[in-house]
Amino acid sequence: MKQDFFWKTKNDGAKGTGWRRTVPVLIAFAAMMSMTAAATQYPWDALPLLAATLAAACFARLTGAWRPFLLRFLPLALALASVALIQSFVPEDAGVGYYFTPLHTIAQAMAAALIILAPLVLVPHRHAARTMSFALYAPLMACALFLWGYFFAARRWASGDTFVAIAQTHASEAMEYWAGHMGAAGTLTILSLIVLLALFGRFLMRMPSCALAKRQRVFGLVLFTIALLTFYFLCAPRIGSHYAHIGSEGYFALKNLHEFRVRHALHADVLAAVPPIAKGTGGLHVLVLGESENKQYMHAYGYEKDTTPWLDAMKSDASCIFFPHAYSCHTYTDRVLTYALTEKSQYNDVDTADALSILELANAAGYRTIWLSNQGKNGISDTPVSIIASDAETRVFLNEHQYLDAIRYDEELLPALDDVLAQLDATDDVLIVVHLLGCHETYRERYPRTAAVFDDSTRAGAYENAVRYSDDIVRQIYEHAKQAAGFRDLVYFSDHGEAVASGSGHNPDLYEPCMTYIPFYILSSETARAARPEAFAALRENAYKPWTNDLAYEVLVTLLGITPPHAIEPRNNLASPAYDGDLARLRTCHGEREITPDN
Repeated sequence: MKQDFFWKTKNDGAKGTGWRRTVPVLIAFAAMMSMTAAATQYPWDALPLLAATLAAACFARLTGAWRPFLLRFLPLALALASVALIQSFVPEDAGVGYYFTPLHTIAQAMAAALIILAPLVLVPHRHAARTMSFALYAPLMACALFLWGYFFAARRWASGDTFVAIAQTHASEAMEYWAGHMGAAGTLTILSLIVLLALFGRFLMRMPSCALAKRQRVFGLVLFTIALLTFYFLCAPRIGSHYAHIGSEGYFALKNLHEFRVRHALHADVLAAVPPIAKGTGGLHVLVLGESENKQYMHAYGYEKDTTPWLDAMKSDASCIFFPHAYSCHTYTDRVLTYALTEKSQYNDVDTADALSILELANAAGYRTIWLSNQGKNGISDTPVSIIASDAETRVFLNEHQYLDAIRYDEELLPALDDVLAQLDATDDVLIVVHLLGCHETYRERYPRTAAVFDDSTRAGAYENAVRYSDDIVRQIYEHAKQAAGFRDLVYFSDHGEAVASGSGHNPDLYEPCMTYIPFYILSSETARAARPEAFAALRENAYKPWTNDLAYEVLVTLLGITPPHAIEPRNNLASPAYDGDLARLRTCHGEREITPDN
């Protein structure tokens, strides 16, 4: 269709009927949104929307075929803007703590729709135009689909933690999460949406071409620039759209993860200042890391079912110090252990990447360090926990890659532990870390069928079996370790708890206080208690005080008898008489939430 000016075509007649048909729909939409914005305390929120609307109206008129343009532009903008509706469904405590307005998302979606359609209007070569348009369409629609998919799975808005979890997960773990939270109906819905978006993309690419004069093409480039600038302006996190906020959170979370990996290797000079212990005086120390174990499902902590027969018997033993008020510092494993196993905590200003790990200190002090794990070694990127584990002199991973590629029960760690213990003598100073898969969902796959005691046709029953199985695994680890020469102590705590009843797992976007309720206890030998009487006396004295597991580093350093290069604050050391267990100062989710007492 030949056009003879910016606004008027030969088919429109003297009065420009095409223009009159195109503009009212878009102007009415802009007016409605502008009035909405004007009714708020931020009336300037309507400006990007007005800019995007006027640019869309001009583009529609420029094509000379307003109906095909609108049939593509409006559904495309609506699909991209649909994530703004999430704000209407997300509860106030869902972690959306920043200021934003749905108008920004709508304006950015309209600008993005124009950017996608612009090549089809302005580029004269059809194949090149469609290639460029589809290259823009596919990733933008994938972003919208991801945000909706996560919302349907978690019923919460995605956060920076979401991106970190994705970067550190395994394909099979992701499949388990998907199966547990989406199910067949959710999967069918997402697949249907993908097919629908693919068909719409095909329809989009078939927009009729139009012949533009040189000055019309220049005008189109001006409109494209307006749309591009509007889109870019709304990418600023503090004033931008949903996409800008979640993109910013994800970027900085992954940036911090990368910096942790890079800077973790730069501790050699600091570690050189760690004085070595006298050989044969350290002994054997075992740290057992549980997984997703909520103490509210443990009989030793008051649960009605007999889920912890061994721990019940050990609670009254002289070797056991039992801590009833322990909490996790986060609800994700990596976020917990990068604090619990390093000098970083919620109560100091140490940079996470600069924080020395307990394994680094133990190596520097002359301990032999060993890491035994039933968890995966690698996700999409090396996780902070696998980086910390790499400091161990000996590392055994039952699953080198994806920890759910095959079901490996925690009992399979026992032969590896026995092999290590068989090589020790009384003069060896050793720290062994045993990282269990514990009670991680899917709960029915955490224990062999022969270990099932409770009816596992329900989520709760399967979890109770996982807790009881973990109790027996720790029993066997302890009984094997205490027979070894030089045994000093075994420390056990879970990384975080689990929201079993609601099915929310340990997703911080679905935060429930029970996600932080963890078991914690220490089993020691007479030799250990005689070697450090003040520390064990303080541990018993402080046993009923609240504690978060990011302070495990201080306890471990004390039990190992290491003098760290950076002094430990006594108020943060549970093994010190000066420990401050004031619940009001303790936090979780890396300082973002207060501790909710479990009784």
